[in-house]
Amino acid sequence: WTNDGVAKLFMESHVGLALLDGTGAVADRCWLEGVDPRTWVCAMDMVTEDRTNHAEATFRFDRAAKEGTYRLAIGLFTDRSLEQPNIRIGNAGETETGWTVLYDEAAPAEAETDWALHRPATSSSRLSATTDAGNAVRHGAGYWSSGEGKTEWLSVDLGTVRTVRTLTLDWGRRYASAYRVQVSLQAPGSADMGWKDVYAATDRTGGRETIGFAPVSARTVRVLCTASATAPYAHDGIGPFPGENLLPDPRPFVVTETGREQLRYPLTSTFELTGPGQYRAACRVRSREPAAAITFRIGIKGSEDNQDGIPWHAPASWLGPDHLLALTPGEWTTVFWEGEIAWKGLVEMACLDIVGQWPDGSASDLVVEGLEIAKVSAICGERQEKWVPEEGRYTIREFSLA
Repeated sequence: WTNDGVAKLFMESHVGLALLDGTGAVADRCWLEGVDPRTWVCAMDMVTEDRTNHAEATFRFDRAAKEGTYRLAIGLFTDRSLEQPNIRIGNAGETETGWTVLYDEAAPAEAETDWALHRPATSSSRLSATTDAGNAVRHGAGYWSSGEGKTEWLSVDLGTVRTVRTLTLDWGRRYASAYRVQVSLQAPGSADMGWKDVYAATDRTGGRETIGFAPVSARTVRVLCTASATAPYAHDGIGPFPGENLLPDPRPFVVTETGREQLRYPLTSTFELTGPGQYRAACRVRSREPAAAITFRIGIKGSEDNQDGIPWHAPASWLGPDHLLALTPGEWTTVFWEGEIAWKGLVEMACLDIVGQWPDGSASDLVVEGLEIAKVSAICGERQEKWVPEEGRYTIREFSLA
């Protein structure tokens, strides 16, 4: 489970797990000992050293009836004497009593499953004990980095024969400019693996890529790296550098709604690295509705800002254009803002909001592309040293298979 919110948690709190019955009542509850939510960072934020944290805890339920059917839920508490969680985690899966459902057997299955997630992984070599192959299939747990051999490989055991058709690779700064995707019907370690090539890549430029191939049966899937290259700063995912786009996934998107809709990008961990100073933000927007408009703003709150009456997950102030920007139907409109962003103390919450508005009763869409926010002035965050990963000849941060 990962934190997909937009704000970090600075207060001391306790993590509880619960079994919820069909009515939503708590049938059993226990605590995750040794887990500190203050160390969690937003999953959508820029990859930082914090994101390599991996917490493990053992828990046990012993009061719920064994023959019952339950939902597994998580909750945050400021005090263990409370009956229900009093710190909100997010929107998805939240119950009326504040619990967030992690697993519901009766819920519809997801359209796609990552067959590689948490599966055993091996490699031809590793740079060090902290860059093991298993990191690539435990998302957010770190990365795999090879030794300095010209040809290196990363292999994942799916546990049983599966039908696979797509592979997502998130490369580090040192990536494979040429590689092959291979499959085998045998378990790892078999005398004759009988590898079969299903995809060959050349002249690649690193970064994150999803590749497709004809559906094929496989027990073991391997990426065989045959030529290496080194990416510029933008591909290392660590940064940041002055002028670099701080948003992790600036792909085009569509906002569709009647009345009002909002898109929010979390920037909390990012601003920890960049610090206060001069920023610029921009995007291009198009709408079919003549009366459509958009606001583009950045929210910020520091740990020492005036917080009277302000929820812990909300900004203390907004920066950016203080008016709605009218859009010409069918034409691209550039939205641009540059200014000073400052806060007091440590960064407690930061986000970028894009808010669309339409006349009452209308239905339209806003197409947004080229979304960017960058630090113009010098990098001066509260983390004085940027985390720069040590990498071998090839580095893979994520290996996902569907």
